[in-house]
Amino acid sequence: MSKLNYYVALLHKEPESVWGIQFPDFPGCISAGETFAQALAMGAEALASNVAVAREFGDTIPVPRSLDEIRASGGFAEELEDAILTMIPLLPASGQPIAISVSMDRALLAAIDRHAQLTGRTRSALFAEGAQLILLSRVAARKKKAKGRKRRSPAARHKRAAIHAKSARTTRIGRTNTTNKPGAKS
Repeated sequence: MSKLNYYVALLHKEPESVWGIQFPDFPGCISAGETFAQALAMGAEALASNVAVAREFGDTIPVPRSLDEIRASGGFAEELEDAILTMIPLLPASGQPIAISVSMDRALLAAIDRHAQLTGRTRSALFAEGAQLILLSRVAARKKKAKGRKRRSPAARHKRAAIHAKSARTTRIGRTNTTNKPGAKS
């Protein structure tokens, strides 16, 4: 199994405009989206298309550079100034589908099947799209989490989530309707 290459992406948003995305390792490879998430998805698609065309013409595919290497090159100083930085995976080109076996909650599977039917897609297409979204969003989430926050162990994260859940239950239970009037806020 080959590992995914992640390329630095610069995202910009001007007032009254869409989100723009560009790749320093692929000059001219740009895209846009109405939302941040859409810009990430469109950027991943543009990156994959750019690489596919480069391969078709026998061009060399640039090795992903680190942010420090891009800064040192000096070519993107102005763009880096007010950009949101993230890493976008070079998703594998569509290949031959293979059959897999997965296990999941029955209710979740039923919801997936309903959504597939409503949108005119197959279950497999939804799984593939979901996997691509996870690959894109995990990078952004990992970057956000790493900023100024220590990583907690799984046990510590579980304990913290349990405390928050208990606190939320206590808050909801503690509120009662003291006026006994219909429609009164609790």
